[in-house]
Amino acid sequence: PHIAERVCCALAHLASGFGDDCDKPSGALSPYNQMIIAALLQTGARTDAGQQATKLRVSAYEALNEVVRSAANDQLPVITQLVPVVLQKLNEVAQRMQAAESGPP
Repeated sequence: PHIAERVCCALAHLASGFGDDCDKPSGALSPYNQMIIAALLQTGARTDAGQQATKLRVSAYEALNEVVRSAANDQLPVITQLVPVVLQKLNEVAQRMQAAESGPP
């Protein structure tokens, strides 16, 4: 989990370095964005991280945010496919929070 978290940070910094690509038709990371996004989603869903699970999940989604933010225009279809996935994840978190709040007294 620790190494995966560091990789997420590295990917976030890498994507940030290409932030100027967001206004371009295509970017340097465009050929890799779909694979990076899939890997970050898998990392955020890992169940083997133990006590580091929350930290790893946050790092994965921060990196995902940076990849999306810096994506070039040709990545719009990939980003569009990502929206329902992220909304589903947010819904799952909201349901877990609601269940925790209404749990046994």
